[in-house]
Amino acid sequence: MSEAEDKYDIVPIPPNTDKIEEILVIMEHFFEGEPISTMLGIKRSSATDDFFKDMVRQGTGVMAVERETGKVVGVRLGYVINDTYWEKFRDKAFMKMLEWGLWFTNRDLYRGFVTVIPTINEAVEYDTRSFFGKLKCSRMLADTFVCVSPSARGARLGERLVVASEQRAKELGATHAVVVATGCYSQRIFKKLPYTLVKEVRYDEMRLKNGDPLPNLDKVPSIHTHCISFTREL
Repeated sequence: MSEAEDKYDIVPIPPNTDKIEEILVIMEHFFEGEPISTMLGIKRSSATDDFFKDMVRQGTGVMAVERETGKVVGVRLGYVINDTYWEKFRDKAFMKMLEWGLWFTNRDLYRGFVTVIPTINEAVEYDTRSFFGKLKCSRMLADTFVCVSPSARGARLGERLVVASEQRAKELGATHAVVVATGCYSQRIFKKLPYTLVKEVRYDEMRLKNGDPLPNLDKVPSIHTHCISFTREL
């Protein structure tokens, strides 16, 4: 471990953590330049905060903490779900959390949200329900977010967070992990680790149900060209 890496500890996030605000600030960085967030103009809001708080309460997340100061500098959140959990999981998913608020506050964004994400997931064959049968498992880690503060990047924290969250998921009975990696940074992490690439598709090749391209592709940073789905046996 390098000197830069040794400055940080990776620890589980307690469901009742007193560092929730620090975690929310870290997750705010996730939206910056992330392809789907950019396409739909998603930024930190009360709806996203509620969603992240709910994920923390699941007790499956891990965080990177600066040893000297105790400051949170990285987070990985996900759900450990079983093959009978889909309806509950779906109701708690990010899309569902935003649907209700967006319907009343921004119907154009709402319509984009419920068409764009299904289009991307379908393109890369990311479907947690079908993965249970394909992987012949009954309990899996459905990865959702990995994010590191700009001030702590370059210390392999993203990779360490992923590995630690997998270990936490195994402790909770998960036998597999499934991932949809939307940006190049997270894709590099999963390509380094023993994940199996399921499907990789360029964003500019995807089409909505009406035949239109994905919205606001010109605003997505040019380094993010593809979406990739991965699986791994833990």
